[in-house]
Amino acid sequence: MKSNGRLPIGATLVAAHSCIFNGQGFGHVILKYHNELVSILVTADGVQPSEQNIFGAGTEEMISGVGSGTYRLAHFATERYVVFVVSVLSEMENVEIARAIAPSVSMHIAQAEQGV
Repeated sequence: MKSNGRLPIGATLVAAHSCIFNGQGFGHVILKYHNELVSILVTADGVQPSEQNIFGAGTEEMISGVGSGTYRLAHFATERYVVFVVSVLSEMENVEIARAIAPSVSMHIAQAEQGV
């Protein structure tokens, strides 16, 4: 399913910053959707959730979703980065947000890599 690049109605930006966790740098955007916080994390490829290697090497068509206890994780990869969407939302909603942001985030990362 293709995305029109828009967040679901009702999703709002809460904050954005960069941070380091366990020595790994992340770009971190926080959204609010259905009264729940959603973390969007961008980091260099090579970081894996849990022990599963579930990364694809594309954008929107390669979005995967998994659950781990309370949290749901959806992700997609660009050439050098991985983007994670983490929340307590349903797997379907989490993947919906990942699909919505994939085109613009992938384009932004590609432009930054080319120095545009």
